[in-house]
Amino acid sequence: MASLNESMYSSPSAKRALNIHSKRIEIAENVRKNSGKAPLTYEQKLATAVCLENTRQHIKINESLNYGGAVQPSSIGQYKRFALDMVSTLIPTMIAPEVVSTQAIDNRVGMINILEYQYGSDKGSAKAGQTFASPLGYQGMNPYYTTASVDGEVIANSTGGSAYLAYTPVKPDTLRVIDGTTGLVKQGVTLVDAFTGEVSGVADGDTAYYLYDNETVPVTAPQIKMNIKSLPIETKARKLAAIWSFDAQQELAKEYGQDMATLLATQAVAEIQQEIDNEITLDLYRIANAGPQVSWSRIQPTGVNIVDHYDSFWNKIVEGSNQIFAATRKCHANFMICGLNVDAVLKCMRNFVASEDFTAIGPHFIGTLGGQIKCYVNPNFDADTFVLGYKGPNMLDAGYVYCPYLPITTTGMISLADDFGTRQGWACIYGKKAINPRLYVKGQITG
Repeated sequence: MASLNESMYSSPSAKRALNIHSKRIEIAENVRKNSGKAPLTYEQKLATAVCLENTRQHIKINESLNYGGAVQPSSIGQYKRFALDMVSTLIPTMIAPEVVSTQAIDNRVGMINILEYQYGSDKGSAKAGQTFASPLGYQGMNPYYTTASVDGEVIANSTGGSAYLAYTPVKPDTLRVIDGTTGLVKQGVTLVDAFTGEVSGVADGDTAYYLYDNETVPVTAPQIKMNIKSLPIETKARKLAAIWSFDAQQELAKEYGQDMATLLATQAVAEIQQEIDNEITLDLYRIANAGPQVSWSRIQPTGVNIVDHYDSFWNKIVEGSNQIFAATRKCHANFMICGLNVDAVLKCMRNFVASEDFTAIGPHFIGTLGGQIKCYVNPNFDADTFVLGYKGPNMLDAGYVYCPYLPITTTGMISLADDFGTRQGWACIYGKKAINPRLYVKGQITG
């Protein structure tokens, strides 16, 4: 059976992008495999494929245009040579797709999709249209919705003291009615007909509690429904200009066999990638609102060795995770992003398994805590702070969405000016949207 991601995003254009760029995605998979990282998820493959296709179309447009003769085919050729290779490794090496939903878009203004599950029937205190699971928010779950128990059905449309219950046949001797005025158990209530659900001695506003037969055909079964909500998103750009001299380019090629344009392009991509990871992870800390900030003191209590004390940090992590669960009634934290001092504490804990990749730069994955929580460090966080959060197994299940459009693009021109300086512009175009701050909680270590 196809995963939710595959079935939801198996549009012809998505399939086409995946087929066209399958070899480049395979290369990206091998890069991750060789560095000991987990295989690409379908979400990452899809985002990479769509961005590769966007870039390919962008190159075609540049090749077809002539800005007053300013576009040089040779410079476009250089861009084509490494642009697709860079895009194919950019998203798979970012941490953003690990912690937030990644939905690539194919235009400067696009739509993102969010799943929302609702009750489809009134049953007891549960009301049709009530959301019981959604990244956008949570309106409460009824623990009796699928059982034979009807709790808190409000009587309406009564006539002459009689009314009809919604779920039948009603099991005899299980009916209890609470008076809507006094809040006490109402006396004199009679189940007139179990099969039709007719009761007497009631009035509008009273509340009924009872059991019904949900085993004998025909069964009156409550329903659920799934909606896909679409939210608009606008993109923005990050831009960077690369400048180098004619002499430096010649010397680098002569002495080391390196191409200056390729080296600067690689650095431009790395800088933009790190800045986006930094922006998104700081956003998660800023919006976190599942509950009060979690706090743990680094000061070692008397009589407790340092390792045991650092292990006690786990209790606070669980506390923060439970705050997310309390706020959503759905999920616990499954990742952490932290500053450098928190990183130092984690690496001293017995239940922390460190990553084997020691070459990472900028915000990056550092290991797994308690076999449950993936940990990332961002050197631009306040050193003593961290944020716990949740990202689900599919691209629609997260409280924040990152929408790459063109992960890396260039001006398409390299011009040698009369001062022997070479210039080239680089840009990244993407969108983002925070949709549910209750999937994140802040934390801090003190002392």
